[in-house]
Amino acid sequence: MTPDRSSGNFKAFAHLDRPLEDRALLEMSRHGIDIQSHGLTHRFLTELDDHELRREIEEPLRIIESVTGQSVRFMAIPGGDYDGRVRRAVRESGYQAIFCMRKGSAGPNDDLLALPRMVVTRDTTLGEFKTMLSPS
Repeated sequence: MTPDRSSGNFKAFAHLDRPLEDRALLEMSRHGIDIQSHGLTHRFLTELDDHELRREIEEPLRIIESVTGQSVRFMAIPGGDYDGRVRRAVRESGYQAIFCMRKGSAGPNDDLLALPRMVVTRDTTLGEFKTMLSPS
């Protein structure tokens, strides 16, 4: 979840979608959906100075936790824009795992700070989603 609803990312795609409101996030969380971080504004993290990088990865922790009452432990890196400096800052901010742009499913021996992810878009059908979740 990208909590800054005024971010350029939301403005750029306003014709397609709108961000979820706090009450929707809380309802989802109460029904077992785990709300985690996707950066404060969805900016490419390697392009930020150290101060802005910290703000981009730490503010979602505070905001999402205040809305849902649940711990934020995971981050999906916006655009997969990731390097050693970003990895270190995310780890130092208290995240337990990072999802990068590498597509696929994670295994028990994967690096928790470089996990692959499954990409679900608005065009993903229920059948495709079920296939993604099925063991290979």
